[in-house]
Order: sequence, then C-alpha cells, then structure tokens
Amino acid sequence: MKDKSPKDPAMLLRQRFAQHANYMNKQPNGARLILSDERYLRLDMPGSNLESAVIYRCMFGNSNFSGSRFRGAEMVETEFNRCRLDHCDFKGAVMRGIRIVKSDMKKAAFQNVRTQKAISTEVSIAQSNVDFSNSDFTGADLSGASLGGAIMRGANLTSVNLDWANLANVDLSGACIRDTDFANVNIEGVNLDGAMFSLDDANRAVFGDHPAFQRFESDLDSLHQTIEEHEAWVKAEGRAGTKASFHNRPLMNVDLSDRNLAGVDFSNARIVGCRFDRAVLVSANFAGAEISFSGFDGADARALNFSGAEIATSSFRATNFEGLKVAGYAARLMANFDKAQFQNCEFTGARLPQSALERATFTACIMP
Repeated sequence: MKDKSPKDPAMLLRQRFAQHANYMNKQPNGARLILSDERYLRLDMPGSNLESAVIYRCMFGNSNFSGSRFRGAEMVETEFNRCRLDHCDFKGAVMRGIRIVKSDMKKAAFQNVRTQKAISTEVSIAQSNVDFSNSDFTGADLSGASLGGAIMRGANLTSVNLDWANLANVDLSGACIRDTDFANVNIEGVNLDGAMFSLDDANRAVFGDHPAFQRFESDLDSLHQTIEEHEAWVKAEGRAGTKASFHNRPLMNVDLSDRNLAGVDFSNARIVGCRFDRAVLVSANFAGAEISFSGFDGADARALNFSGAEIATSSFRATNFEGLKVAGYAARLMANFDKAQFQNCEFTGARLPQSALERATFTACIMP
C-alpha cells in the first residue's frame, strides 16, 4: 500500500503545530512542540499557538508568524530572517542567542522576557532594520543584548534590565524610558526625540544634558499647570480656570492618577505610558485616540467617549463604565464604544455595559 502521509515539510510542521495546540489545551493527540536544528522557508502560519514550545538552533526565513503566541517558549540560537512577527506575544519567553534580521516586530509584547546574549541584530546597522515599534518590553531582561540600529519607536522600556546592552544608533523616538538604568548601555547615536523619561537621578546622570530630556521635563511642567487650571474650571463649574484640551497631541509617560479630568478633550491624541488610575474621566473625549501601555484602573469613566479609539496593552481593572445619571432625565448617558478596538487589555472587575461589548472589538483581552 502506498504511503499517503504528507511529505511537504511545511505541512508536517502544521501538523506538529496542531498537536502542540492540543497539548496546550489538554486535548487528545497532543504533543509538545520541540524543534531542533531545523530550517524553514516561506511558512505562512499567522496566529499560531507556540506557547511553551522549545525551539533550538532553527532558522525561519521569509515566514509569517503575525499575531502568534510564544508565551513561555524557550528559544535558543534561532534566527528569524525577513519574517513577520508583528503583534506576537513573547511574554515570559526565554530567548538566548536569538538573531532577528530585517523582520517586522511592530506591537509585539516582550514583558518579562528572559535573555542571555539576548536578541541580536548582528548584520550591519544599515541592513538590520528590525522594527520593534510600539512593542512592550516591560520587565524584560535584555542584559547584553545587541540591538544596534533597531527601530524602537514608541516602545515601552519600563523596568528593563539593559546592563551592558548595545543600543547604538537605535531609534527610540517616542519610547517610554521609565525605571530603567542606562549607566552601562551603549547609546551612541541613539534617537531620543519625543522619548519619555523618569525624572530620577539615574536618568538625569545619563540624559540630563540631552535636548530631548530637557524638552520632556519642560513639557511635563507645562502639562501639570494645564491640569491644575482644568481642575479649577471643573470646581468652579466653568466660572474660573480653563478647560483642558489635548486634541491631536502626544501625551507620554504622565501620571494623572487621582486627578479630575472630567470633560477633557483627548480626541485623536497619542497616549503612551500614562496613568489615569482612579482619575475622574466623566464625559472625557478619547475619540480616535491611540492609547498604549497605559492604566485606567479604578477610574470613573462614566459617559466617556472611546469611539474609533485604538487601545493596546492597557489596564482597566475595576474601571466604571456604567451610565451617567443626568438630572431631569430618566435615561442614563452611556459611554461611547462605537468602533473602538482593544488589544491585549485587561478589564478584570470593570463595570462594562453590554453596549460596549457589542460595539467595540476586543482582541486577546482579559474580560470582566
């Protein structure tokens, strides 16, 4: 009898991926994925579940893993060359000697990644072009990483271990640099335009004379004055102070926890690494805003407008989105979630009305 089993390597690998998914879901016919000394070209496997997989000394070229999950995976001396790894989840992965060449890593999540000789873009700077734009590295260990020439625009580098890492000529424009020590990091030629810093002694020692740091500190002082004027406006019911507007403006690495931001216009703003915990956001307008790496835990968000907003990797634990009771009206004024998009967000304990669930898109989110 002729053997009809598939011989195509890509087809065989898809079968192994499916067995690994069964293994992770504790289903029959499951087997943990272990790849060793294998080479694959032109794979098209977006959205794959590779959590806890073991990948040793492998090479993937011109392949599409967009939106795949590598949580807790162990990857050693493996190369991704000209691959799509955008929106991938690498949280908690162990990555040793990983080489990434000319690959798209936009909006990938690297929280608490552990590395040794970390992630490397070992080709020349002019050719590497590895794009980590808007990726989240919160708590990652990138000690010794060679990231020279990488694009990390808008990336979150909060509490990252960068001891002896090479960030020469890296584009960190708009990145969030908070609670991270750059004392032993090569930052020659780094682009810090629009970056967000911690205003602590460690950052001042490294970046204090840099124009980007000085602009950030000045802008932060001005912003807090604007918020104080707005709170006076709210308290006086419009008879004093000035209503705040951040329409179409960047708002980065700002702690607005416990502030009264009722009615503030954040429409079309780019909001990165900000804290709104326990803030009053009643009737605040975030229509069309791009929000990432931000926290709204415990906020009063009644009648808030999120229409058309894109929100990624943000927290809404115990946030109140219930309807706002308006004097003289029987119906409550509801929050507007029309066409809002949430990705990798947490809503544990949030009071989220059914209308929000029906009108918005929630991808890879932890729901109430």
